[in-house]
Amino acid sequence: MPDRANACLWDGFEILFRSLLAALLLEGSVPRGSVLDAGAQQGHEACLFSESAPGRLVHAMDPAIGNVERIRSRYGDRPNLLASHGALASETAQGFKDE
Repeated sequence: MPDRANACLWDGFEILFRSLLAALLLEGSVPRGSVLDAGAQQGHEACLFSESAPGRLVHAMDPAIGNVERIRSRYGDRPNLLASHGALASETAQGFKDE
């Protein structure tokens, strides 16, 4: 069980989206399987998904290794949340800076 000190953070945006998705996951309306948060940034949504669907594996993927490290540091105690370095693209974006 995650430590409450590492509760999911929230930036205050996308209130309706977060509420609806959490409710759909909690009531079992989303088909079975893993959840992918591609471009996870700080991991706030991935954390929400892991709390709302504790029986699912949540993949938090981000192209910035600094973001992946922050997700692991903040939410590494969640057994169903896996942070990975990567992106969904066929080539590297020009000007992308790995923070």
